[in-house]
Amino acid sequence: MGGLCVEDAIDRRICNHRLAVCLRDHRDPLGNRAGTTEAFISPDLGSADTIVKTGYSLQMDATPFGGAPDTCNALGVGQTGQAFRAAADPLDVPNNVRYFATNAGEVIWEDRSSLWPTMPEAGDPPSGAPIKF
Repeated sequence: MGGLCVEDAIDRRICNHRLAVCLRDHRDPLGNRAGTTEAFISPDLGSADTIVKTGYSLQMDATPFGGAPDTCNALGVGQTGQAFRAAADPLDVPNNVRYFATNAGEVIWEDRSSLWPTMPEAGDPPSGAPIKF
């Protein structure tokens, strides 16, 4: 089944908010807050920068911020970001043309083509529309 239901979108909005807080607090890419070993993002989502889940290719990145502290898993000083971007592109394009993306602005955007190439880490993308809840 392609696409997202309303419950999925709401869950993603909550996840997006938590992710924004996580990155604002200089957590490492797997979601661990500096000085702890408590995971913030589940292992399946934090296993790589790009993963496949529920019919979507999910990807996320952030520009390293020089003033960020080291992380509990010794990623290194200055390796985590102050903002981020994330996108979900469908794998079954003929049957599902709903593309999603978000960033530190905590808005989920939708378009009929990939938002990933032009999604900024903060602010509005050049295309797409925000999902209204």
